[in-house]
Amino acid sequence: MELAYENRNTDLRVCPRFRGERHDTQTLGSFQNITSENFTIGDISAAVFRGVVENLCEMMEGVLENGSTLYAVGIAERPILKYYVQDLLGDYVLHDKEVTAAFGAVMFDIDNGL
Repeated sequence: MELAYENRNTDLRVCPRFRGERHDTQTLGSFQNITSENFTIGDISAAVFRGVVENLCEMMEGVLENGSTLYAVGIAERPILKYYVQDLLGDYVLHDKEVTAAFGAVMFDIDNGL
């Protein structure tokens, strides 16, 4: 993960839909902008992490539009994930290494009046 963080600004792009999407099983994954300079374990790892976070963001379309707060559980100890989540979602995300999935579920219920 250190190499991925060191290469977090790579221009290599990975679309990690290697088994399709539920709504479109024909959509497949891809690599873009591959060069001899960025074909390294650090760049590839960073691109995969970014691709996963981007894919999750695409699945959450509409969630952010209603002003919801997202609780990112388990990313505080993973700087590369924390970087991409903050970069793509900004202030919509709260994260803390002490927060558990159960806390996130309770906060979701409270925020949504459940």
